[in-house]
Amino acid sequence: MKADEIQSLLEIFRRTLTEVNILRDLLQQESQALSDRLVDQIESVAEKKQESTIRIDQLVNVQRFFEQFDENDSAFNELRTYQEKIIKTLETCKALNERNGARVEIMSRYTRRAIDILRNPGNQQCTYGPDGSTQKITISRTRASV
Repeated sequence: MKADEIQSLLEIFRRTLTEVNILRDLLQQESQALSDRLVDQIESVAEKKQESTIRIDQLVNVQRFFEQFDENDSAFNELRTYQEKIIKTLETCKALNERNGARVEIMSRYTRRAIDILRNPGNQQCTYGPDGSTQKITISRTRASV
């Protein structure tokens, strides 16, 4: 590979690592926003995450040229170092994303359950007895009025 091609590839790896770090930071912001239940911030971060993943995907596609490198090439070690950092950071991103997704699922399940309790009539199976089986509760008063 020519020197200018190597420099271009190094720049792509640098940009990819920067973008992956941005994604990691966004996932951490999302985690905090989920903890604080800041809906507007969650939505904002979600949009930025989408944009970041698109940019990362485009940059990763270009990195396939790395496979053509000879291990004896002088830039190989530098490129390999970038690649390892990118992979490690992406693994962190994956773990953060899975944790955030699980949080969203739990919050969603909790919200759906609360809405179901408010919508359903008074006689419903929603509590558990000492043996673990569901029990009906009777609500004799209006649960909510407007």
